[in-house]
Amino acid sequence: MSNKLILFCVETTKQANIDYQYIRETILHFYKEDRKIVYRPVYMESKSRYNNKTVLKEIRNKSKLFPGK
Repeated sequence: MSNKLILFCVETTKQANIDYQYIRETILHFYKEDRKIVYRPVYMESKSRYNNKTVLKEIRNKSKLFPGK
């Protein structure tokens, strides 16, 4: 079975990192940690930037670097 990558697009900044902390803690609370699943945040800095070229490029780059792809 291959590894899985889950990217979370969050509206906070990398410095604040608040949204992803809550997401990560919620996942760990309800599910057993599985080393075959890799979680990574994509910091959009605003919910209106979900279709921004920079954000889309970061998503592509993180996807390419993932060895399970």
